[in-house]
Amino acid sequence: KSLTKDNSAQQARLDGIKETATAWHSDVTEPAIALARDPATLAQGQGFEKAGKGKRYMDEFRAKMAEFRNAEASLLATRSAALSASLRGIVLTIILSGVANLVVIMGIVFGVSKIIVRPITSLTSAMERVAKGEDGVKVPGAERNDELGAMSRAFESNAIRVAALAERQKELEASAAEQRKAAMLRLA
Repeated sequence: KSLTKDNSAQQARLDGIKETATAWHSDVTEPAIALARDPATLAQGQGFEKAGKGKRYMDEFRAKMAEFRNAEASLLATRSAALSASLRGIVLTIILSGVANLVVIMGIVFGVSKIIVRPITSLTSAMERVAKGEDGVKVPGAERNDELGAMSRAFESNAIRVAALAERQKELEASAAEQRKAAMLRLA
């Protein structure tokens, strides 16, 4: 009875089953047993069974048990359907959460790529071009107010210094060539 304490209709059915069993016991079983104990009334006790005195109680008991089982089966089907719907909702929530997490991760990867990877790639490309001797290379990212901006500004000022040194070197070489040429002419 404790298993159906949340269901008053099933509790009432169980009470009806108990009443039928109690009535069968007091109206049929106990009198038949009492008559069967005395050899003088044994035949009369056996007559209870032959007369079918307990059949009405047993039929009523079976009908009430069938009603109880059918109600439990219906309730089980309803609860199973509710559980299935709940599980489908949980699975859908898990799937949607996974998709949402994937979208967030992709957004983070895209953001990191845009904020860090692309500027570093651009700066690296500019450094390679300067290293190959290109003049007037625009160093990207110098306008940024973060570490990449600081790196770009430092490289840009260094590239300007290197270009100035290269220009000075050319001037010195040209001057040295002029001086050699003048010295050769004086010697000649």
